[in-house]
Amino acid sequence: MRCLAAFFLVALSSLPVAAYDVTAVAAAFAADRAKLPPSAPVLGGWRGNDSHVTEYSIERIPDQAAWTAAWARHAPGESAPAVDFSKAMVIAIFAGKVRTRVLPSINLLDVVEGDKIDVTTMNYVYDVIRAETANLYLFVVLRRSTKPVRVLAKSYGLMRSPQESTEVLMEFDAIPRTP
Repeated sequence: MRCLAAFFLVALSSLPVAAYDVTAVAAAFAADRAKLPPSAPVLGGWRGNDSHVTEYSIERIPDQAAWTAAWARHAPGESAPAVDFSKAMVIAIFAGKVRTRVLPSINLLDVVEGDKIDVTTMNYVYDVIRAETANLYLFVVLRRSTKPVRVLAKSYGLMRSPQESTEVLMEFDAIPRTP
């Protein structure tokens, strides 16, 4: 047995050794990241599994009246949190009633602003399906913009094929500028 271990040590010691310049790798990563559109600032948000909205829907909420109405559907009897709609807008995602063992939550992955604003959620899909359900939601407060908005869902499931997928959930047109 010792002879076999010694053989493997000799064999491994003859392999070429590669050295990595961590600083150069970090600089290359930063340069690649700099080529991407800058992320739009996320001003705030809320997510959870206790919405009163039981049907799937996605909304672009541009003003206080629409925000008050959406929050009243989501949490009847509660006041909507303060949002300054002169500087912000809200993207509301209601998953409706879903099995939490399949889709446990809606998570914000990234918001990227270019010609349009891409809001990407990340969902880890469980492979074991059980009966528990919840009404999932995600509110993302973004800097106010008239640009088109696209909502994407990236999902990952170990036992799925393909394991990772991305789909466009909703596209909102640009809002015409008012003079």
